[in-house]
Amino acid sequence: MTLDEFQQLCTAVCEQFASANAHQSADQLHLVIENIPIGIFFDPQRDQQLHCYADLGQVPLHERAERLGRALALNLDFAGECGEAIGFDDSSNHLLLRSLLSLQEHGEAATLVAACIAQARLAREIVALLDEPGPQRSDDLLLQIA
Repeated sequence: MTLDEFQQLCTAVCEQFASANAHQSADQLHLVIENIPIGIFFDPQRDQQLHCYADLGQVPLHERAERLGRALALNLDFAGECGEAIGFDDSSNHLLLRSLLSLQEHGEAATLVAACIAQARLAREIVALLDEPGPQRSDDLLLQIA
């Protein structure tokens, strides 16, 4: 995929969402789906996949150790089908869910829209798990998304 093709794909995806919930730049697409910010990034020089990030929210300093521990535990349970991983952006203090999307599978607007919706729903489930007190059990979550 070229950068021009990516921009065309982004335009088609943006048409599926309200203008307030979608905008694009040369190599990025930003969406808000079910109140979850989603970013799609593309670098044609580096690889032939899309990098999809869902913002899981800011981690307050007084909760950082506990929430990062929970996020690490969830990382171990991911099946890794789309390279899912939870990471922490130190500059913004936000947890992020990252997935790698194959251009072969997600190179059309309809499939990319579906993947973004699925990413937002998974992000909401993860936020709910991170907010639950006690030990983490993500088996049920993974069964739901499989």
